[in-house]
Parts: sequence; structure tokens; C-alpha cells
Amino acid sequence: MAKNDYNVIVCIILAYMYKCLKDGKPVDVELMNPKTLGIPDNYWVYIVRHLAENSYIEGVTCEYYKGGYTLRFNDDYFNITPEGIEYLQEN
Repeated sequence: MAKNDYNVIVCIILAYMYKCLKDGKPVDVELMNPKTLGIPDNYWVYIVRHLAENSYIEGVTCEYYKGGYTLRFNDDYFNITPEGIEYLQEN
């Protein structure tokens, strides 16, 4: 599997978020941005949007505007969910 495959990126994001949860630290979106992950912006938005839609993460709002989606993060409540932890453990 390539380092930019969907499942690899999902596991990187969820693993980081789970570590933050266990350490009692807030998730820093900048540490998992597209540049850091080495993927295009629209691919990153796609992944984060689907993580939110599948209830693997919470605290992000995905809105469609002309030309694509935009993401808004709630810094006080951006976290992995129990479903995200389960996904991480199964994959």
C-alpha cells in the first residue's frame, strides 16, 4: 500500500487523534494538514469530510460552496469518536 492511500492516511489521522485523546491534549490540525501528510488539498478535504460523515471524528463542519467543500474546525471539540477508535483498532 502506498503512503498516500486512503486507508493509510485515515489511520495516520486517527492514530494521531487517538494519541491526543489519551494524552489529554488538543488535536492540532496543523500537524495533520495536507502538506504535512504529502497529499493534495482536495484529497485531504475528501478524507476529513468522509471521516466526519462516517462519525469517526467530531468537531468539524463540512460545507459545500461553489468549487468544492470547505472545512471549519471547532478547536475546543475536534476529536476522534468511539467509532473512530474502533475503526483504528480493526484496521
